[in-house]
Amino acid sequence: MGTSRSRRAPTTKLWQRAKRAMTRFATALQGDPALAADVFATYSLARQDSPAPFPPTPNGPTVTLETATQRVTDFYTLWSRYGLNLALKTLGWEEPGPQGFPVPFLSHLVDTLAGPGSDLEAAVARASLIAFLGKDFSGFTGEKFSDTSPKPSSAEVSRKVQEFVSLALYHQVMSDLGESLEAQAADVNIGWARASMLKRVIEQKVAAVMAEVPLDISWPQSRRHDWVSRSCAALGNEGMG
Repeated sequence: MGTSRSRRAPTTKLWQRAKRAMTRFATALQGDPALAADVFATYSLARQDSPAPFPPTPNGPTVTLETATQRVTDFYTLWSRYGLNLALKTLGWEEPGPQGFPVPFLSHLVDTLAGPGSDLEAAVARASLIAFLGKDFSGFTGEKFSDTSPKPSSAEVSRKVQEFVSLALYHQVMSDLGESLEAQAADVNIGWARASMLKRVIEQKVAAVMAEVPLDISWPQSRRHDWVSRSCAALGNEGMG
């Protein structure tokens, strides 16, 4: 669960502070949600201290958490409003032929929403999408969806977006600070328990931020995207609260 050798977090004072916060959390005798919250807050500050921790690649701009969340929000909103077949067509998919949609379906959907993962931030978004979308589509074999298939409600769309953002933020934190947790925890079980606690704290933070102005699936795309941008900015400012 540690940091990839191809990616090392910067070494500024704020990044060092974030690593110390993770060490305190990992080595505490008892799991403490307040220490987990401090990890997320100091990490948010450290991210702001690095204007481009994941630089653009020769293949074009990276897929960030914000852009991936905008696409997830669009996808589930379109699904809720028009059904899954039309939602996929709106995203650029061709009308399914006699054999249905492309297989493997999940891989094609992740490609649509996150791209190939050509740098680490895009790869984090992609990994998060695979885990997240797998809950809905892991067993799908590519047949065309029925027009009468259940559509997610507005509340379910909001919950789905929150779930994705929480998971992606958790993966971001662990990609940069996971080695500190892995190295400092007393044993593997404690390490995973602390990681689970950190994930729950992030989920609570995301839910609180996104509940301030709840998502409305009747909004036009521009307003949905602005809502995502504001939510991501608020989460990025978590360490300034």
